[in-house]
Amino acid sequence: MEQYEKALQVVKLISINVTNGSLNGKDFIISQSIVMSEVAFKYAQTGQKAQAEQILVQALQKAKTTDEMAEIALKYAQVGQKAKALQVLAQALQNAQQHPNNITNVAKVAVKYAQVGQQAEGEQLLAQALQSIKKEKYGINNFHLADIAVDYAELGQCNQSIVIAKLIKNYPNYKAFKDAYITHDGLIVGAYSADVFAEIAMTCAAVGQYEQALQAIKETKYLTIKGKH
Repeated sequence: MEQYEKALQVVKLISINVTNGSLNGKDFIISQSIVMSEVAFKYAQTGQKAQAEQILVQALQKAKTTDEMAEIALKYAQVGQKAKALQVLAQALQNAQQHPNNITNVAKVAVKYAQVGQQAEGEQLLAQALQSIKKEKYGINNFHLADIAVDYAELGQCNQSIVIAKLIKNYPNYKAFKDAYITHDGLIVGAYSADVFAEIAMTCAAVGQYEQALQAIKETKYLTIKGKH
């Protein structure tokens, strides 16, 4: 147990602020609360469930965003506390719905509902998020479409995922991307459907839907060839 005690000490050195990133095509969140929940899960795996639950309580107290709360809810489910997981997810959903401008927050909570065994609830929330995107005041946002498309793949609904990804509008060059922005390093970031199809392919393959994964790859190839003309 000594290594986990040391891990908790290291967690305290992490900034309480949330950092978002991506590694190997997967989004991740770094924050005190998320790392604490990971440590709690490790404690549970070694049979120290009481200690795990204490750490999860502390993690939830430090959680400041919907993403953090949803991730902690998943950890509650993974340590055998499904009722508490659903309670925390309900709080995360309420938090997400209080900020209607960030539609993808609801989608992320939807995915967590499915991951804790509430597939029907997850699908319903994701469908609501998609309808909200289609009704956005200033037109459909490509980033939102990209997020929802990948979320559908994570729920195992790969056919719907591919259909949504096809709605993403690509522009002739990066400077013309309606939803693009420039990072502090000077990199241009935009929601390009070929990238989204690649992530959908990986996600569908991970859930065992290989036919749909191949279909997503073919869409990527088509877009690449089309772009050369």
